[in-house]
Amino acid sequence: MAETTAEAFALDAKDRRILYELDRDARQSFRAIGKKAGLGKEVAAYRVARLLERGVVKGFHAVIDLSKLGYTSYRAYFRLSETSPAEEAEILRELAGRKDVWWLCSFNGTWDVALGSWVRSGYEFERTWKAILRKYRGKISEEKISVHQYIYQFPRAYLSGREKRLEAAIVTGGEERAECDGLDFAILGAVAADGRAPTVEIGKKVGAAPTVVAYRLKKLEERGIIKGYRATVDLAKLGVLWYKLVFTLNSFERRGEMMKWARAHPRVTWAFDSLGGWDVEMEVEVPSVAAVRRVFDEFRAAFSKDIRSADYFEIYGEHKIAYMPAKPPQ
Repeated sequence: MAETTAEAFALDAKDRRILYELDRDARQSFRAIGKKAGLGKEVAAYRVARLLERGVVKGFHAVIDLSKLGYTSYRAYFRLSETSPAEEAEILRELAGRKDVWWLCSFNGTWDVALGSWVRSGYEFERTWKAILRKYRGKISEEKISVHQYIYQFPRAYLSGREKRLEAAIVTGGEERAECDGLDFAILGAVAADGRAPTVEIGKKVGAAPTVVAYRLKKLEERGIIKGYRATVDLAKLGVLWYKLVFTLNSFERRGEMMKWARAHPRVTWAFDSLGGWDVEMEVEVPSVAAVRRVFDEFRAAFSKDIRSADYFEIYGEHKIAYMPAKPPQ
Protein backbone atom coordinates (compact mmCIF):
# COMPACT_ATOMS: atom_id res chain seq x y z
CA MET A 1 0.00 0.00 0.00
CA ALA A 2 1.16 3.56 -0.69
CA GLU A 3 -1.06 5.43 1.75
CA THR A 4 1.83 6.61 3.89
CA THR A 5 5.55 7.18 3.64
CA ALA A 6 6.10 6.41 7.33
CA GLU A 7 7.33 2.90 6.44
CA ALA A 8 9.90 4.19 3.94
CA PHE A 9 13.44 2.83 4.16
CA ALA A 10 16.49 4.97 3.47
CA LEU A 11 18.05 3.23 0.46
CA ASP A 12 21.53 4.19 -0.64
CA ALA A 13 22.56 4.67 -4.27
CA LYS A 14 23.71 1.04 -4.57
CA ASP A 15 20.37 -0.30 -3.30
CA ARG A 16 18.47 1.95 -5.68
CA ARG A 17 20.59 0.82 -8.63
CA ILE A 18 20.03 -2.84 -7.69
CA LEU A 19 16.30 -2.20 -7.37
CA TYR A 20 16.29 -0.52 -10.77
CA GLU A 21 18.09 -3.48 -12.33
CA LEU A 22 15.66 -5.96 -10.76
CA ASP A 23 12.75 -3.90 -12.07
CA ARG A 24 14.29 -3.75 -15.53
CA ASP A 25 15.22 -7.45 -15.71
CA ALA A 26 14.53 -9.49 -12.59
CA ARG A 27 15.98 -12.66 -14.09
CA GLN A 28 19.51 -11.39 -14.63
CA SER A 29 22.27 -12.95 -12.53
CA PHE A 30 23.70 -11.52 -9.32
CA ARG A 31 27.00 -11.15 -11.18
CA ALA A 32 25.33 -8.98 -13.86
CA ILE A 33 23.43 -6.91 -11.26
CA GLY A 34 26.58 -6.42 -9.21
CA LYS A 35 28.61 -5.33 -12.23
CA LYS A 36 26.08 -2.61 -13.06
CA ALA A 37 25.91 -1.46 -9.44
CA GLY A 38 29.67 -1.52 -8.95
CA LEU A 39 29.54 -4.46 -6.54
CA GLY A 40 30.76 -8.03 -6.41
CA LYS A 41 28.41 -10.97 -6.98
CA GLU A 42 28.20 -11.91 -3.29
CA VAL A 43 27.53 -8.35 -2.12
CA ALA A 44 24.82 -7.93 -4.78
CA ALA A 45 23.19 -11.18 -3.63
CA TYR A 46 23.33 -10.01 0.00
CA ARG A 47 21.72 -6.68 -0.86
CA VAL A 48 18.94 -8.32 -2.88
CA ALA A 49 18.25 -10.64 0.07
CA ARG A 50 18.12 -7.61 2.37
CA LEU A 51 15.62 -5.83 0.08
CA LEU A 52 13.44 -8.95 0.20
CA GLU A 53 13.80 -9.28 3.99
CA ARG A 54 12.77 -5.65 4.52
CA GLY A 55 9.80 -6.10 2.19
CA VAL A 56 10.95 -3.40 -0.23
CA VAL A 57 10.88 -6.13 -2.86
CA LYS A 58 7.89 -8.43 -2.38
CA GLY A 59 8.85 -10.86 -5.11
CA PHE A 60 9.48 -11.23 -8.83
CA HIS A 61 7.22 -12.03 -11.76
CA ALA A 62 7.32 -12.62 -15.47
CA VAL A 63 5.53 -10.08 -17.67
CA ILE A 64 3.22 -12.29 -19.71
CA ASP A 65 1.33 -11.02 -22.75
CA LEU A 66 -1.99 -12.66 -22.00
CA SER A 67 -3.48 -11.22 -25.18
CA LYS A 68 -1.36 -13.80 -27.02
CA LEU A 69 -3.37 -16.46 -25.16
CA GLY A 70 -6.67 -14.83 -26.11
CA TYR A 71 -7.31 -12.73 -22.99
CA THR A 72 -8.43 -9.08 -22.82
CA SER A 73 -8.04 -6.82 -19.79
CA TYR A 74 -11.29 -5.33 -18.41
CA ARG A 75 -11.45 -3.02 -15.42
CA ALA A 76 -14.42 -1.78 -13.44
CA TYR A 77 -14.18 1.42 -11.38
CA PHE A 78 -16.94 2.16 -8.90
CA ARG A 79 -18.08 4.31 -6.02
CA LEU A 80 -19.54 2.89 -2.83
CA SER A 81 -22.48 4.43 -0.98
CA GLU A 82 -24.03 3.89 2.44
CA THR A 83 -21.04 1.76 3.38
CA SER A 84 -19.14 1.83 6.67
CA PRO A 85 -15.37 1.20 6.75
CA ALA A 86 -16.06 -2.28 8.15
CA GLU A 87 -18.54 -3.03 5.35
CA GLU A 88 -16.10 -1.75 2.73
CA ALA A 89 -13.36 -3.97 4.16
CA GLU A 90 -15.69 -6.97 3.95
CA ILE A 91 -16.61 -6.17 0.33
CA LEU A 92 -12.91 -5.94 -0.55
CA ARG A 93 -12.19 -9.23 1.21
CA GLU A 94 -14.98 -10.99 -0.69
CA LEU A 95 -13.94 -9.52 -4.04
CA ALA A 96 -10.30 -10.50 -3.44
CA GLY A 97 -11.48 -14.06 -2.88
CA ARG A 98 -13.09 -14.30 -6.32
CA LYS A 99 -11.06 -16.28 -8.87
CA ASP A 100 -12.35 -14.07 -11.70
CA VAL A 101 -10.94 -10.92 -10.03
CA TRP A 102 -7.24 -10.63 -10.80
CA TRP A 103 -6.52 -7.09 -9.59
CA LEU A 104 -8.18 -5.14 -6.79
CA CYS A 105 -7.34 -1.65 -5.49
CA SER A 106 -8.71 1.10 -3.27
CA PHE A 107 -8.68 4.72 -4.45
CA ASN A 108 -8.82 8.19 -2.95
CA GLY A 109 -10.70 10.61 -5.17
CA THR A 110 -13.39 10.19 -7.81
CA TRP A 111 -13.58 6.41 -7.38
CA ASP A 112 -13.41 4.16 -4.34
CA VAL A 113 -12.54 0.76 -5.79
CA ALA A 114 -11.23 -0.72 -9.03
CA LEU A 115 -11.09 -4.35 -10.03
CA GLY A 116 -9.50 -5.99 -13.04
CA SER A 117 -10.28 -9.20 -14.84
CA TRP A 118 -8.61 -10.94 -17.77
CA VAL A 119 -11.32 -12.60 -19.85
CA ARG A 120 -11.60 -14.35 -23.21
CA SER A 121 -14.76 -12.51 -24.26
CA GLY A 122 -16.95 -9.55 -23.35
CA TYR A 123 -19.64 -12.05 -22.40
CA GLU A 124 -17.33 -13.57 -19.81
CA PHE A 125 -16.72 -10.19 -18.19
CA GLU A 126 -20.44 -9.41 -18.34
CA ARG A 127 -21.14 -12.55 -16.29
CA THR A 128 -18.46 -11.56 -13.75
CA TRP A 129 -19.65 -7.97 -13.41
CA LYS A 130 -23.35 -8.82 -13.24
CA ALA A 131 -22.68 -11.36 -10.51
CA ILE A 132 -20.87 -8.65 -8.52
CA LEU A 133 -23.66 -6.15 -9.14
CA ARG A 134 -26.32 -8.60 -8.01
CA LYS A 135 -24.56 -8.97 -4.68
CA TYR A 136 -23.53 -5.34 -4.11
CA ARG A 137 -26.00 -3.32 -6.19
CA GLY A 138 -27.28 -1.44 -3.17
CA LYS A 139 -23.72 -0.44 -2.28
CA ILE A 140 -22.45 0.61 -5.74
CA SER A 141 -23.68 4.07 -6.69
CA GLU A 142 -21.67 4.69 -9.87
CA GLU A 143 -19.54 2.58 -12.19
CA LYS A 144 -17.26 2.88 -15.22
CA ILE A 145 -15.95 0.01 -17.36
CA SER A 146 -12.66 0.29 -19.23
CA VAL A 147 -11.16 -2.15 -21.76
CA HIS A 148 -7.41 -2.02 -22.25
CA GLN A 149 -6.40 -2.47 -25.87
CA TYR A 150 -2.66 -2.02 -25.27
CA ILE A 151 -0.77 -1.88 -21.98
CA TYR A 152 2.62 -0.18 -21.67
CA GLN A 153 4.95 -0.93 -18.76
CA PHE A 154 7.98 1.26 -18.12
CA PRO A 155 11.01 0.51 -15.92
CA ARG A 156 11.24 2.79 -12.87
CA ALA A 157 13.76 5.23 -14.34
CA TYR A 158 13.49 7.50 -11.29
CA LEU A 159 15.40 4.86 -9.30
CA SER A 160 18.41 5.49 -11.53
CA GLY A 161 18.25 9.26 -10.92
CA ARG A 162 17.72 10.11 -14.58
CA GLU A 163 15.36 12.87 -15.68
CA LYS A 164 14.36 11.00 -18.85
CA ARG A 165 13.75 7.32 -19.49
CA LEU A 166 15.93 5.71 -22.14
CA GLU A 167 14.57 2.15 -22.01
CA ALA A 168 11.89 0.85 -24.36
CA ALA A 169 8.44 0.08 -23.04
CA ILE A 170 7.15 -3.43 -22.49
CA VAL A 171 4.00 -3.48 -24.62
CA THR A 172 1.27 -6.11 -24.31
CA GLY A 173 -2.04 -6.38 -26.12
CA GLY A 174 -3.26 -6.66 -29.67
CA GLU A 175 -4.86 -9.29 -31.87
CA GLU A 176 -1.91 -11.62 -32.48
CA ARG A 177 -2.34 -15.08 -30.93
CA ALA A 178 0.20 -17.79 -30.06
CA GLU A 179 -0.18 -21.50 -29.34
CA CYS A 180 0.57 -22.59 -25.80
CA ASP A 181 0.40 -26.23 -24.63
CA GLY A 182 -0.05 -27.55 -21.10
CA LEU A 183 3.67 -27.56 -20.28
CA ASP A 184 4.08 -24.01 -21.58
CA PHE A 185 1.14 -22.93 -19.43
CA ALA A 186 2.60 -24.61 -16.33
CA ILE A 187 5.98 -22.92 -16.91
CA LEU A 188 4.25 -19.57 -17.35
CA GLY A 189 2.47 -20.10 -14.04
CA ALA A 190 5.78 -20.87 -12.32
CA VAL A 191 7.58 -17.74 -13.58
CA ALA A 192 4.49 -15.60 -12.95
CA ALA A 193 4.77 -16.65 -9.30
CA ASP A 194 8.58 -16.32 -9.13
CA GLY A 195 10.37 -14.65 -12.00
CA ARG A 196 13.79 -15.58 -10.60
CA ALA A 197 13.04 -19.26 -10.03
CA PRO A 198 15.90 -21.46 -11.33
CA THR A 199 15.09 -23.87 -14.15
CA VAL A 200 15.78 -26.81 -11.79
CA GLU A 201 13.10 -25.56 -9.37
CA ILE A 202 10.63 -24.86 -12.19
CA GLY A 203 11.30 -28.34 -13.60
CA LYS A 204 10.38 -29.97 -10.29
CA LYS A 205 7.11 -28.06 -10.21
CA VAL A 206 6.07 -28.81 -13.80
CA GLY A 207 7.56 -32.30 -14.17
CA ALA A 208 10.17 -31.48 -16.82
CA ALA A 209 13.95 -31.56 -17.07
CA PRO A 210 15.77 -28.23 -16.49
CA THR A 211 17.07 -28.30 -20.09
CA VAL A 212 13.49 -28.61 -21.35
CA VAL A 213 12.38 -25.74 -19.10
CA ALA A 214 15.23 -23.54 -20.35
CA TYR A 215 14.36 -24.33 -23.97
CA ARG A 216 10.66 -23.64 -23.42
CA LEU A 217 11.37 -20.36 -21.63
CA LYS A 218 13.55 -19.23 -24.52
CA LYS A 219 10.81 -20.07 -27.01
CA LEU A 220 8.13 -18.31 -24.91
CA GLU A 221 10.34 -15.20 -24.91
CA GLU A 222 11.05 -15.42 -28.64
CA ARG A 223 7.33 -15.74 -29.42
CA GLY A 224 6.56 -12.66 -27.33
CA ILE A 225 4.44 -14.48 -24.75
CA ILE A 226 6.97 -13.62 -22.04
CA LYS A 227 7.92 -9.96 -22.49
CA GLY A 228 10.25 -9.58 -19.53
CA TYR A 229 10.75 -10.08 -15.80
CA ARG A 230 10.15 -7.46 -13.13
CA ALA A 231 10.33 -6.95 -9.38
CA THR A 232 7.16 -6.50 -7.35
CA VAL A 233 7.92 -3.43 -5.22
CA ASP A 234 6.29 -2.08 -2.06
CA LEU A 235 6.00 1.59 -3.01
CA ALA A 236 5.29 2.75 0.54
CA LYS A 237 8.71 1.47 1.58
CA LEU A 238 10.22 3.64 -1.15
CA GLY A 239 8.34 6.66 0.20
CA VAL A 240 6.40 6.83 -3.06
CA LEU A 241 2.75 7.69 -3.75
CA TRP A 242 0.88 5.94 -6.57
CA TYR A 243 -1.61 7.83 -8.74
CA LYS A 244 -3.74 7.14 -11.80
CA LEU A 245 -4.17 9.89 -14.42
CA VAL A 246 -7.08 9.55 -16.88
CA PHE A 247 -7.88 11.49 -20.04
CA THR A 248 -10.76 11.67 -22.50
CA LEU A 249 -9.63 12.97 -25.89
CA ASN A 250 -11.12 15.18 -28.58
CA SER A 251 -9.41 13.05 -31.23
CA PHE A 252 -7.06 10.07 -31.38
CA GLU A 253 -4.56 11.52 -33.85
CA ARG A 254 -1.86 12.21 -31.23
CA ARG A 255 -2.39 9.19 -29.00
CA GLY A 256 0.88 7.70 -30.27
CA GLU A 257 2.71 10.90 -29.26
CA MET A 258 1.08 10.68 -25.85
CA MET A 259 2.52 7.20 -25.33
CA LYS A 260 5.96 8.48 -26.37
CA TRP A 261 5.60 11.27 -23.81
CA ALA A 262 4.73 8.67 -21.16
CA ARG A 263 7.72 6.53 -22.12
CA ALA A 264 10.11 9.47 -21.71
CA HIS A 265 8.82 10.62 -18.32
CA PRO A 266 10.70 8.91 -15.43
CA ARG A 267 7.68 8.96 -13.10
CA VAL A 268 5.19 7.29 -15.47
CA THR A 269 5.32 3.54 -14.86
CA TRP A 270 2.21 2.33 -16.73
CA ALA A 271 0.11 3.63 -19.62
CA PHE A 272 -3.06 2.21 -21.17
CA ASP A 273 -4.63 2.64 -24.58
CA SER A 274 -8.23 2.23 -23.47
CA LEU A 275 -11.76 1.89 -24.77
CA GLY A 276 -15.08 2.52 -23.07
CA GLY A 277 -13.94 4.36 -19.94
CA TRP A 278 -11.22 6.85 -20.78
CA ASP A 279 -9.09 7.04 -23.91
CA VAL A 280 -5.70 7.21 -22.19
CA GLU A 281 -4.78 6.13 -18.68
CA MET A 282 -1.43 6.48 -16.94
CA GLU A 283 -0.04 5.47 -13.58
CA VAL A 284 2.68 7.54 -11.92
CA GLU A 285 4.85 7.05 -8.86
CA VAL A 286 5.76 10.31 -7.15
CA PRO A 287 7.24 11.56 -3.86
CA SER A 288 4.41 13.99 -3.05
CA VAL A 289 0.95 15.29 -3.96
CA ALA A 290 2.58 18.38 -5.47
CA ALA A 291 4.67 16.14 -7.72
CA VAL A 292 1.66 14.33 -9.19
CA ARG A 293 0.05 17.67 -9.95
CA ARG A 294 3.21 18.70 -11.83
CA VAL A 295 3.13 15.55 -13.98
CA PHE A 296 -0.60 16.01 -14.61
CA ASP A 297 -0.13 19.65 -15.65
CA GLU A 298 2.90 18.86 -17.82
CA PHE A 299 0.86 16.37 -19.83
CA ARG A 300 -2.10 18.73 -20.11
CA ALA A 301 0.19 21.52 -21.32
CA ALA A 302 1.76 19.27 -23.95
CA PHE A 303 -1.61 18.10 -25.32
CA SER A 304 -4.02 20.85 -24.27
CA LYS A 305 -5.92 20.96 -27.59
CA ASP A 306 -6.34 17.18 -27.66
CA ILE A 307 -7.78 16.66 -24.18
CA ARG A 308 -11.50 16.99 -23.56
CA SER A 309 -11.43 16.09 -19.85
CA ALA A 310 -8.88 14.93 -17.31
CA ASP A 311 -8.74 13.68 -13.73
CA TYR A 312 -6.39 11.95 -11.31
CA PHE A 313 -6.80 9.96 -8.11
CA GLU A 314 -4.59 8.12 -5.65
CA ILE A 315 -4.26 4.34 -5.59
CA TYR A 316 -3.65 3.79 -1.90
CA GLY A 317 -4.21 0.07 -1.41
CA GLU A 318 -3.57 -2.92 -3.67
CA HIS A 319 -5.45 -5.89 -2.25
CA LYS A 320 -4.83 -8.46 -4.96
CA ILE A 321 -2.68 -8.95 -8.04
CA ALA A 322 -2.42 -12.11 -10.16
CA TYR A 323 -0.31 -12.48 -13.28
CA MET A 324 -1.72 -15.72 -14.71
CA PRO A 325 -5.01 -17.64 -14.65
CA ALA A 326 -5.03 -20.74 -12.48
CA LYS A 327 -6.05 -23.01 -15.34
CA PRO A 328 -5.38 -23.07 -19.10
CA PRO A 329 -8.13 -21.61 -21.30
CA GLN A 330 -10.67 -24.18 -22.39
